[in-house]
Amino acid sequence: MNASRRISLSLVILSLIVATTFGDDKKKQHADKPDPAILTLERIFSSSEFSSAGFNGRWQAEGATYEILEKSELTSGGKDIVQYDAATGARSVVVPASRLVPAGGTSPLAIDAYAWSKDRSLLLIYTNSKRVWRRNTRGDY
Repeated sequence: MNASRRISLSLVILSLIVATTFGDDKKKQHADKPDPAILTLERIFSSSEFSSAGFNGRWQAEGATYEILEKSELTSGGKDIVQYDAATGARSVVVPASRLVPAGGTSPLAIDAYAWSKDRSLLLIYTNSKRVWRRNTRGDY
């Protein structure tokens, strides 16, 4: 076998090896991507694709209204306690952030949690929470 035939044969074999190797990678890449038209258990339970937004509000005892913390439009850096009527969507600010500025302070308290008394005349606010072990269990009331 002469030298030019050996070189030609080597180039053909090398190109077949390269084409086979890169062709398999492209097939693997396409095989790894699931078809978005196919619903699988993996997509439902192992991804957040179908998860819904959580509800951060609190339903009131009468069940027709709920309260939620919203960024205050009037007090920078504060949150208002806002009540919504579930049937009509009517919005009313129950406690504006401006009422949560402590005496001598300039900014409102950051509300980590809150609880009303039974007659809704008193409001207990949990603020300045610190993480202890796994949860924020140290703070001020």
